[in-house]
Amino acid sequence: LYGAIRIKELSGIQSPCCEIGGGLGFTAYFCSKMGIKDFHLYDLPITNFLSGHFLMNALGEDAVSLYGEKGRNTHTS
Repeated sequence: LYGAIRIKELSGIQSPCCEIGGGLGFTAYFCSKMGIKDFHLYDLPITNFLSGHFLMNALGEDAVSLYGEKGRNTHTS
């Protein structure tokens, strides 16, 4: 939660955000709840699978783009 608050303070809502080693995607989840919709996670394949699963269940399938899919401009990816 603290990381998401700092990201919002430093970059604003309109700026895209990239997290390398995002783990399960908790920072991306909280950023989405704070209005930051252009968020990209990069991690190892199994971790990406788990974070994608978590974020699709937490935010909805339409809010997440997985590798190889067309990006959605208004949602977390």
